[in-house]
Amino acid sequence: ATILGRFADGTFLGFPNRFFPDGAQDYGTADVLLLRTQLDGTIVDTIGYLPWADMVPGEGGVRTLPLFAQNAVALPYGNRVLHGRAEDFTVQVYSSSGEVEGTLERPYERRPITDVVLAAAEEQELAQVRGPEAEAWRASIARRYHEGPRAEALPAYQRFLVDATDHIWVQHYLAPGDSVMQWSVFDPGHAFLGEVTVPSSLRLLDIGADRVVGLWRDEFDVQTLRVYELRKP
Repeated sequence: ATILGRFADGTFLGFPNRFFPDGAQDYGTADVLLLRTQLDGTIVDTIGYLPWADMVPGEGGVRTLPLFAQNAVALPYGNRVLHGRAEDFTVQVYSSSGEVEGTLERPYERRPITDVVLAAAEEQELAQVRGPEAEAWRASIARRYHEGPRAEALPAYQRFLVDATDHIWVQHYLAPGDSVMQWSVFDPGHAFLGEVTVPSSLRLLDIGADRVVGLWRDEFDVQTLRVYELRKP
């Protein structure tokens, strides 16, 4: 199973590692069954089936995600659930029983997949290949980037965080080569407040009322924990 986060009552949001439908050639939208569970995996409640990925034919006809597509994003929010597909800047707020209670949205134009982004992503992936099967893996990666299915545009966002005052932070999609990371912030009533910009090397971990904690990764891939003052307008 995959655990996505913890609810306010101490239970967890997760789903079995299985898509529905689950056939190798079941193309189109694949759902997952979101569950509320205890830490040991005991099911407390069923939230429901929510769309998770759009599958297309890959090598050999086996279904796969298009290049630059991603799974849905979900996170507990109090005792509710945030869920979005990142096809636009819309996030649904679900009750614990799977009913839509609200929507977060803002104007946003999805970024195109440029040749620069494509080349940077391929170079980044190729650089991670190691081992005796490296040449075969590199060839497979090259085919996927130059011949495989590709999303129409970059996803709108890729991650949610909830701060100490119940504001919702939505991280914009971070493309290879981006030097800064954008976050859109929504208040507890789901109104869009504005954007916050941080260096792309800083992964935010926790957001308090007046400070943020993040993991900084330097040019040597060394990680350090940093705390920054948060100044609100």
